[in-house]
Amino acid sequence: MVSEDGRPVLWRVVYNGQRNRAGGAWDAGPWHPNRERVEHFAAWLRSMGHRAEVQHNGTAATRS
Repeated sequence: MVSEDGRPVLWRVVYNGQRNRAGGAWDAGPWHPNRERVEHFAAWLRSMGHRAEVQHNGTAATRS
């Protein structure tokens, strides 16, 4: 996948490293070209009680 300006689109997980921590610091995983793999990892973190969102290199992450 390539962005409008010709750069490859990359994905990463942005997550709260501690369960049930309201606000505070967020951590981000490495950039990866495969969105499906990143979505899977985010779902795995959520299943363990962490807050996790997916971000691509063209936008800011949404943090719920």
